[in-house]
Order: sequence, then C-alpha cells, then structure tokens
Amino acid sequence: MGDIGSGKHDLDGIVERGSLGVVIAPSQTYIRDAPGRLHGKAVDVAVALAAALSQRSGRYIGVDFFMKGDEELIPYLLAGGADIAANVRLTFARDEQVAFAPPIRTGIREFVVTRFDEPLVSLEDVGGRVIHVRKNSDHHLSLLRLNEQLVKINRPPARIVADENARTVADLTDEGLIDRVNDGRIPATLADDYIYDRWKKGLSFDRITVNRDVAVSQDSSISWVTRKDAPNWTAFVKEFFSTHKLTF
Repeated sequence: MGDIGSGKHDLDGIVERGSLGVVIAPSQTYIRDAPGRLHGKAVDVAVALAAALSQRSGRYIGVDFFMKGDEELIPYLLAGGADIAANVRLTFARDEQVAFAPPIRTGIREFVVTRFDEPLVSLEDVGGRVIHVRKNSDHHLSLLRLNEQLVKINRPPARIVADENARTVADLTDEGLIDRVNDGRIPATLADDYIYDRWKKGLSFDRITVNRDVAVSQDSSISWVTRKDAPNWTAFVKEFFSTHKLTF
C-alpha cells in the first residue's frame, strides 16, 4: 500500500482517520505473510495498540502496515507516511529526530553468525571474513564501525556484502540470512542475540554457531517511535509501552 496521506498524525487525527499507520522493516520474527492475514510479534503489538486506542476513543481503529528498509523507517515516518515506526534501535542521532517509547527490548548484543566449523575467536578475527548483511541496516552500520576500528589497529577489515537482491523477501531478513549461513549459501552474517536464539530453534540442521564472548555491539535497545510534533499521540504511545510487555 502507499502512504496514509497528509492527514494529521497526532492522536485526534488518527482517531478521525480510523486507522493507525505502522512502518516496519521486513522480519520473519516481527511481521510475515500468512494465508489471509499477517502474523508476527509486531503485528500483535500494533493490534494491541490500536485496540487500546479504540477503547480510549470509543471508535474502532484499524491498522495499516508499510514495509520499508531500516534506513527508510524514520524518513518515512517524518514525511507523513505512517504514525509510528516499529523496532527502531536507539542512537543519539535518532533520539534527536523522533520520540522513543519505552523499549520493547534492552541489552541486545550483536553476534557474528558463522558456520559451525569456522567459529569466531575474537573481534580481530572478523578481519578478512566475508559477512553478508542487509544493505543500510543497523548490522551494516555496525560492521562499518568495526572495520574502522580494525583498520586503526592494522588489521584487515571484514569484506562486507551488502545484500539487496534475493530469491524472496524472506531471504533478506535477519532470519533469512541466518538460514543462508546454515544452508552453506553464505559464510557469515550478523544477528541480534535474541533473534538468533529464537530462530535457531527452528532450523532443521545445526550447522551454525556464535561466540557469545565476542559481540560487535552490546547493550542496545529497540523501541517504537513517533513524531515529536505529535505530543498527544506520543504521550499515549509512551503510556502504552510502559505497561505492554513483549514476550519471545
């Protein structure tokens, strides 16, 4: 679907429109197609958020989802394409742009996922390895920062393959990249610890590994975010996420 137009994005505007626009990056954990409907953790959260708004306003509020790449989430939100963006990693720069709700996940660690017979020994061991990530994703940015550090200590940088094309959209999710390492189609990727742990349980073959003592980044958090010029909607969202807990 296209964007939701140039209507108001504060609380009254959403209620008047009768629909909540949610922009989210593709993820097999958070949103996926199934016959007749969407499924996933973010879908559950959005439906609960819309239900809470419906109860507060006395009017039914539906949900529209818009799939965009990681780097497009905030620009799309700020341009008026949606009312809220899901699962945005907190950074100083983003905190200046948008309003962060209480996080749905904290203490996140980024691991390098490798084949079982090619485990990572240290962060320096990343040098020279071929690592596939989604182009312009947070994992891509983390690898770029790591490469800068490796160059400073005279170590070879990782060889980053920023994937843009795949046979299916699922192949370009974090979970799809984990699957591709497990299948032997790519040598390594990056994944958040909780995504890796959850997804690995469903793999048919145990051909991948991570070194839990080696994290590319740690103590990250992700939240749903709103526009700063929508104070009433932002207050409602912060209230909702202060009590709504996401389980995995």
